[in-house]
Amino acid sequence: MPQPILQPGPGEGQDTYLSSLHTENYGTSGDIYLGKLNSGKFTPNYRLLFRFVLPAVPGNVIAATLTLYNDGSQGASQTAYGYRCTRPWTELGATRNTYDGVNLWSAVMGDWDAGMEASAAVGVGEDLVLDVTALVVDAIANRGNELSLLLKTAESVFDCIQYYSSDEAVETARRPKLQITYISAGSRVYIGAGGVENIDWNTPVAVVPDGTTAAEIPASLAPNRRYALAVRRISDAGVEEHNTHVVTILETDAAGVLQPPPLPRPFDLSFEQVNADTIRLGFSCDVPLGFAEPTEYRVYSDGGTGAMNYETPVATFAEHVAGRREFVVALPAPPLPLQLAVQARRDAQAGPMSSTLVVPVSSSPLAPAILPEI
Repeated sequence: MPQPILQPGPGEGQDTYLSSLHTENYGTSGDIYLGKLNSGKFTPNYRLLFRFVLPAVPGNVIAATLTLYNDGSQGASQTAYGYRCTRPWTELGATRNTYDGVNLWSAVMGDWDAGMEASAAVGVGEDLVLDVTALVVDAIANRGNELSLLLKTAESVFDCIQYYSSDEAVETARRPKLQITYISAGSRVYIGAGGVENIDWNTPVAVVPDGTTAAEIPASLAPNRRYALAVRRISDAGVEEHNTHVVTILETDAAGVLQPPPLPRPFDLSFEQVNADTIRLGFSCDVPLGFAEPTEYRVYSDGGTGAMNYETPVATFAEHVAGRREFVVALPAPPLPLQLAVQARRDAQAGPMSSTLVVPVSSSPLAPAILPEI
């Protein structure tokens, strides 16, 4: 999967920090500070501003990380929080009071949208690696490919760390780095608690690349709940094709364990005796919303004895069905009357039986009649 990296230097790089103690602008500083500092006499808080102009991504972003490199001068650990900055600040104008050197923030030290938060814990001497996937997706979809971030800490303990900025002249490989991972085609996965009507089509829970046959889908499932799982196709151009979605219904038990969707019951059993040695059984199967798709069907018989044998099928055939299908299977002709049953299966999961009784209607062995399903 392609992984473009943005690590701009002076001029292209847009970052600065805000100090609760000073009103200066630090847009040309080679160092940036984040967190609460204990200088002995003063305890200022520092926040960071970043802006990246994102490239045109010919696909779907599935991961994005912002890395800030620790310069090792402060022996602190911290938890950093990242938000979308809601003001069009300037690198050489932003201060604790103004976002462009003239106009005031709505509140001192910046304006941000608390509804979309990214966070990461940083140990002593470690670099900050912040997952900003949702913020990058939002920037591409809604902000004209401009990612504007405000970073802060809880500012309740002394946790200040000094990082390298985009203006760092010596350690150029340690300037702030934004790495984006995307796929060119695949599918977006959505979940709605309760049913299809509760799906948030603006917030996919996962993106699955083409060619992937199994994927882990993050989901917090409550006990005894019903969920709708939907998948929508994404084209090579990154366009979601709304008319290509697939929906299934999931349910959890009292312990919150996800239960497999039920298998459908075969129906419309029909019977024909081809000759004295062969009979032909026909049936249909439909996969309505919320049911699993069968991959195999098994036919059971009593062999004309009146006692069904559900241990050994008289016919087994692998047939995948999505939607509605009709099936025909040839069987050896045992004596009549004859009881038959058909069952849909998927791996170790078995669906309900659909059975029928075949009896002769005349003295001719080639004139059987099928009775309604039991």
